[in-house]
Amino acid sequence: MGMAVRGFVLLLLFLSAANLSLSLYEDQVGLMDWHQQYIGKVKEAVFHTPKSGRRRVVVSTEENVISSLDLRHGGIIWRRVLGSNDAIDGIDIALGKYVVTLSSDGSILRAWNLPDGQMVWESFLEGSVSSKSLLSVPTSLKVDKGNLILVFGKGSLHAISSIDGEVLWEKDFAAESVEVQQIIQPLGGDVAYVLGFVGSSQFDAYQINVRNGELLKHSSAPFSGGFSGEALLVSSEILVTLDSTRSRLVIVSFQDGEINYQQTPISDIFGDSLGTPVLLPSKLPGLFSVKLNGAVIFIRVTDEGKLEVLDKVNDVVAISDAISLSDGQQAFGRVQHGDGKIHLTVKPTHDSSTDLLKESIVVDNQRGVVHKVFINNYIRTDRSNGFRALIVMEDDSLLLLQQGAVVWSREDGLASIIDVVTSELPVEKVGVSVAKVEQNLFDWLKGHVLKLKGTLMLASATDVAAIQEMRLKSFEKSKLTRDHNGFRKLLIVLTRAGKLFALHTGYGQVVWSLLLPTLRKSETCEYPTGLKIYQWQVPHHHALDENPSVLIVGRCGQSSEAPGVLSIVDAYTGKEINSMASVHSIVQVIPLPFTDSTEQRLHLLIDANQRGHLYPRTSDAIDIFQREFTNMYWYSVEADNGIIKGHALKGNCNQEAVDDYCFESKDIWLIVFPSDSEKIIATVTRKLSEVVHTQAKVIADSEVMYKYISKNLLFVATVAPKGSGEIGTATPEESWLTVYLIDTVTGRILHRMTHHGSQGPVHAVFSENWVVYHYFNLRAHRNEMSVIEIYDQSRADNKDVLKLVLGKHNLTSPISSYSRPEVVTKSQSYYFTYSVKAIDVTLTAKGITSKQLLIGTINDQVLALDKRYLDPRRSLNPTQAEKEEGIIPLTDALPIIPQSYVTHNLKVEGLRGIVTVPAKLESTTFAFTYGVDLFFTQLAPSRTYDSLTDDFSYALLLITIVALIAAIFVTWVWSEKKELKEKWSLLPHHKPSKPIRTQPYLPPAASDAQDSHSKHRRAFSDDDEAVEKSSKRHKHCHHHHHRRHRHRHRHVGKKCEEETKAIFDDDEVPPPTPVQSLRTPPSPTLGVLVGWGTMREELQNGYFEGVGFGGEEDGMEMVAEFSTTKKILRQKCQAMPPPPPIQCDASTGCNLSNSYGVWGDRTDCHVPSAAHPQTEEDLCLAVAFASKNKIKIKVVSKFSHTIPKLACPDMSFGDAMLISTANVNSTIEIDAANLAVTVDAGVGLRQLIDKVEEAGLSLVAAPYWEGVSVGGLISTGAHGSSWWGRGGAVHDHVIGLNLVVPANQSEGYAKVLRLESKDEIFKAAKVSLGLLGIISKVKLRLEPAFKRSIAYDFTDDAQIEDIYMDHAQKYEFGDITWYPSKHTAAYRYDNRLPLTASGDGTYDFLGFQSNSVVVSKTIRLTEKTIDSGRSSIGKCTLASTVLEAKKLVANGLKNNLIFTGYPVVGHQGKMQTSGSCLYSAGTDKSCAWDPRINGLFFYETTAIFPASKFADFIRDVKKLRDLKPENFCGVDIYNGFLIRFIRVSDAYLGQQENSVVVDFNYYRADDASTPRFNQDVWEEVEQLAFFKHGAKPHWAKNRNAAFLDVQKKYPNFNKFLGVKRRLDPQNILSSVWSDEILSGKEGAKRDGCALEGLCVCSEDRHCSPAKGYFCKPGLVYKEARVCRYSSSPSSVGSESYKTDALFD
Repeated sequence: MGMAVRGFVLLLLFLSAANLSLSLYEDQVGLMDWHQQYIGKVKEAVFHTPKSGRRRVVVSTEENVISSLDLRHGGIIWRRVLGSNDAIDGIDIALGKYVVTLSSDGSILRAWNLPDGQMVWESFLEGSVSSKSLLSVPTSLKVDKGNLILVFGKGSLHAISSIDGEVLWEKDFAAESVEVQQIIQPLGGDVAYVLGFVGSSQFDAYQINVRNGELLKHSSAPFSGGFSGEALLVSSEILVTLDSTRSRLVIVSFQDGEINYQQTPISDIFGDSLGTPVLLPSKLPGLFSVKLNGAVIFIRVTDEGKLEVLDKVNDVVAISDAISLSDGQQAFGRVQHGDGKIHLTVKPTHDSSTDLLKESIVVDNQRGVVHKVFINNYIRTDRSNGFRALIVMEDDSLLLLQQGAVVWSREDGLASIIDVVTSELPVEKVGVSVAKVEQNLFDWLKGHVLKLKGTLMLASATDVAAIQEMRLKSFEKSKLTRDHNGFRKLLIVLTRAGKLFALHTGYGQVVWSLLLPTLRKSETCEYPTGLKIYQWQVPHHHALDENPSVLIVGRCGQSSEAPGVLSIVDAYTGKEINSMASVHSIVQVIPLPFTDSTEQRLHLLIDANQRGHLYPRTSDAIDIFQREFTNMYWYSVEADNGIIKGHALKGNCNQEAVDDYCFESKDIWLIVFPSDSEKIIATVTRKLSEVVHTQAKVIADSEVMYKYISKNLLFVATVAPKGSGEIGTATPEESWLTVYLIDTVTGRILHRMTHHGSQGPVHAVFSENWVVYHYFNLRAHRNEMSVIEIYDQSRADNKDVLKLVLGKHNLTSPISSYSRPEVVTKSQSYYFTYSVKAIDVTLTAKGITSKQLLIGTINDQVLALDKRYLDPRRSLNPTQAEKEEGIIPLTDALPIIPQSYVTHNLKVEGLRGIVTVPAKLESTTFAFTYGVDLFFTQLAPSRTYDSLTDDFSYALLLITIVALIAAIFVTWVWSEKKELKEKWSLLPHHKPSKPIRTQPYLPPAASDAQDSHSKHRRAFSDDDEAVEKSSKRHKHCHHHHHRRHRHRHRHVGKKCEEETKAIFDDDEVPPPTPVQSLRTPPSPTLGVLVGWGTMREELQNGYFEGVGFGGEEDGMEMVAEFSTTKKILRQKCQAMPPPPPIQCDASTGCNLSNSYGVWGDRTDCHVPSAAHPQTEEDLCLAVAFASKNKIKIKVVSKFSHTIPKLACPDMSFGDAMLISTANVNSTIEIDAANLAVTVDAGVGLRQLIDKVEEAGLSLVAAPYWEGVSVGGLISTGAHGSSWWGRGGAVHDHVIGLNLVVPANQSEGYAKVLRLESKDEIFKAAKVSLGLLGIISKVKLRLEPAFKRSIAYDFTDDAQIEDIYMDHAQKYEFGDITWYPSKHTAAYRYDNRLPLTASGDGTYDFLGFQSNSVVVSKTIRLTEKTIDSGRSSIGKCTLASTVLEAKKLVANGLKNNLIFTGYPVVGHQGKMQTSGSCLYSAGTDKSCAWDPRINGLFFYETTAIFPASKFADFIRDVKKLRDLKPENFCGVDIYNGFLIRFIRVSDAYLGQQENSVVVDFNYYRADDASTPRFNQDVWEEVEQLAFFKHGAKPHWAKNRNAAFLDVQKKYPNFNKFLGVKRRLDPQNILSSVWSDEILSGKEGAKRDGCALEGLCVCSEDRHCSPAKGYFCKPGLVYKEARVCRYSSSPSSVGSESYKTDALFD
């Protein structure tokens, strides 16, 4: 029965995984959220278009963003977002490889790597005064220290080396009082010119030696007409400016230090024109342009300083700087508007009559006019000049024009959103769908063909994009109609450019956009500014013929008294319905809770004189308003004056023109904050749209508290004047924060509280009856969050039910703000880790769902924090009733739960605001976060209790039901059979006259064993101890000789079972008694060690008593004491734990193998003898024997998971011996007081962890696999993942160890070194590779017990190389699993929690679980078939299935018995390490790689990178992956690329800096001569890691090729060798492998050696030319030499690969 159930469960899992694999993981991207990246309005642009490689344009923007855009499609290659106060002043490219930026008013100069945007250097430039910022970058590409960048800023001129950013010299101009206008640095010259004005009537010129900053010459000349303050550089010796009256052009020449002026009246050029001339800021050699009355005149300056008019053009809106052409000429571009088109013209600077390019391009008129243009040239195929133009539009969008068309466009205006509202979509009418587009038969067929190509992985990049677009169009979320849950909405956003966008919440696509005419610059409105958006008309179901509309409020000017502008826009179509310009000023807009007959909402607009203006201006609206006239109250805040006023309406306005919609106001209350002690910094009120579900709150013991719910409450925060600046500008004694709750109708202060020693900024949110605010505590030097809850005490006191029934209870009486409320407040403060940029609270339709705070952190991420953590009633020890209520125990800090980041691992750069919107579904709310980026997500604070999720698998549910029904049916059939059999057994039957006894054939050894056993069995009931001794003296399953091939163990289990059955097949044995205890049986003495007699003669006999030798199970199996010896034997023979590493035979000696059954070179490790000591004294005797007799020895642990042949002794110079530490495992001494544990080297990791956890402590660092011994894992540098504390490597937590080393005769040939951290040898012994001695005891550092919280986030892999360091720093035990073929990364969010945290989860990693032998064999057979058939589709299908299964079961995480959801919280000992397959019960299960079952067989490569170099490795791997992604499916079948983090170590063979470790496994053939499919890919990845990027190999893993030149990668390697020579002068601990590795030499090359990683190929014969594999260069790393499949041989380096185009 049990087997049937298990079989059906396996079938169910397989079918579910297969079902999941049919859908791509990418389909789930955007299912619940979307993220859009922008850069903002471009200020400057520099093109970089090399002949080969990626062509790009580097831009700086008004949002302080530096970005590199791909010229092919406009996508972001990289970008860097600077701080809000770090405005970019200039940008250029230096040395052809650095992007140089000047920012912060000329005080910070940075260089960024052009390909990837990594910062190369940064220089801080000092200065004393504010001034214009200028950047001069030399055009020379020569990499020279003398290639200087000149920067003027803060009144000083600096010279900076372009190589390293060193400031070479500085000259201060502040004392000269000169306003510098230009810096001239002639190419190749040593003199720079600094030009500027002194005041407005003097021009100064300075000649500076650029090498040392020496002033060579200073010239000045007064100018009586004065200067206008702006100047254009026409040539290296001529400047153009306007006089102070702007009526004359002034030509300033400064040749040879002589300053001359030449004036030309503007009227001579333009005639008698009205208007003010403006010099257009463009860099045109010998030319300049002047704009007057819409016309632009281009003027040439002759060598004599005369002016020559070249051209006069109307409607010119933008002129580019000049660019150099290939023939040495220069050209510039100009843009005009006309006929609804953009007219682009490119002209040479020397000939205005010639047009190099003249094009007209149709551009959407909603983009406005062109603001800026940047041009770039390229060489066409006919060798003529072609041009492309990058233009910045009025709406801040960015377009690339080329060959008369718009190549691409970017809506970068969305980077400057200032307000957001939402609108419902139209109802889908019967027979009509707004979003549905009718497709013809051809489109239908084309769609299915594309889907088929995608399924077969034959789709190109264009096909994939088309498939994705089809899915988006057909998906429910992208429809433009309303859904019943309210998930589809429109986000209507207003940008700083005055443009309105409607974004669909499904995927963030733009539905419509409108450049508002009222917010465009014009003669009547020179400085338009958008303010806010409001809901204007929201039709309900009885008025569906009307579309909803929104009101946009703006003003024409910067001051609050500037006239306002209003626009009303249709929310569905984006058409402007109505507009009103130059109305009264607008300082406040009050949406009223009333609508007129057309459902237009009433709004009261307050002007600068506190008069109210009613809109809409209809008779219906005025009638409604007059009825509520006396109930109109509002307040105003004058933050600068420290005043808050309350206002009410008085009557119609007293003005000449009668206006029935204008009303005077009166002040009804006033609060003045003393200016010497308080300054207003924040005010906040409740959202008008918030719904409160209940006004009562039931607390412990069924008590009720009534919330004080009022929309008239105002939260005000003030600080001391000295504390109003940035954090740190005031001392704790000088700053305090005071908060108020004020009723805005009466002006009554309901609550006041002061936080001494605190300051702003303050971010607050008000909801229901509570307010949460964030500030900085100067005393604690930490951020804090406080909560205030306010309750109505007057209603809480009266609980008379009779009065309630009779209507006399005060709960039924109306509430007035004028009645003095009896309120009580509760408050509490908590530490909070981060600074905050924005804060909001979730809203739901009915207010039933629990609240979450959405906190925009300083890291530009959004954290969701349950409001329960900010309950002021939290206490250290809540009562049982409070616990039942949900009160969380009090802690001083608010928890930061990694999986609570609603933005996941994404950032909303430049985060400015968070908007929450309820859905119709009560459980669900939406959050929209905006800044430079946009992020939208769907949240369920209390989980989706009222619906199924969008990605719910109905197919899986159906399969589950069918499988269960089938299981029930089969179980019923078997149950019926069993019942029938039991009934037959009850019938009487005849007994034969003579008993029939059978005697099976027994081999002699078995017969002896049977006889011996029979005697002991008969005595068992009388003497248990006798039987126990009997079981110790007999070995029932002989070890078999270690065979050459990996299949050598396959018959062991079967033979063992047959022998035991033959010995003990006796029905008379009574049933076993219950298990009494578990113990590790002592080692048997059968198969005595060869050479043991010699040792006993050489050494004193008593030393080795009790020590077992020969082949045995190494303590891996725990044997229960059953009532019969027969049960003991059957229990041992049925279990399938991993085989022991040492297999001995009395006649042939011993064989050593690792847990995979095969060494790297596939040769055996045969050793004459092996010793199994049990104590440290026994270890000394064994080492002494070897040292005295000069026998080579190697230490072996009981698990032997080392892949290299590290433990195989050198047999070339005589005798050798293995020493096993498997039985040195009796000591685990815990020192709780000193947080330490001392443990024998042979103790298994799981045994140690369990003991430590029992003592209330935790071992912080451990590898993920628990099948290792303490001595083994330390010797080879085993590790987990952490950069925190002492890091993830176990050896860095060792504080002492005992080392048994050879010695001279006087010391008894062996001795024990007891090492501590102060000993120099200790640094070598921590990672010793078994070359210094045998570790006998280890002392490890512990910590108080703690728990772990783990969650996985499977997401896109686009940002791995950018965020891996942030991930390691953010999560203490975090790691990343990268599945390159699936473009997927699984980020592990893993941090410690206190022991009080709820949860008892475990991490039983999927790859370490027991597998069915049949399943393991099937998977291996499948993989062999796929590999031999060279099937990418097969591998990728298998990889998809594995990945989906991992997502389904969370990679093995279990909340309790199964995985129910993230996060999984459990004890450290259960979460850090796993390996349940070690304890497989039954012969049908084992570890998947067990060599006895022909299961998985693979290579394991582990590379350790310096953290700074890892990003480059990832980029190279991505390049290789992008050539053909399906080539990487082979690694994703296993575990992809596991990325972990280890900290800098002082161990000689440890890491010298914080490092990143990458593990990846891949298929290995059964036969050494069989090449592997995609073999070249993994060899190139391996060589990229170890050769190009200098990664170090893990000592216990990797193929031999990874260890080439390893000694050069460790600075302390020679110190380690010195310690080895000192401790092991006879080299008895060395081996062939260690000698080769320590010398870093490559072994002798032979035919086919590269196939197994024994060498790096240099000739075809090192691969397999007979099977079509030849030695070829790498595809990305050209220096790599790999074995690649090819139809014809080719000499190394002779093949030409056409891959460059892929990276162009």
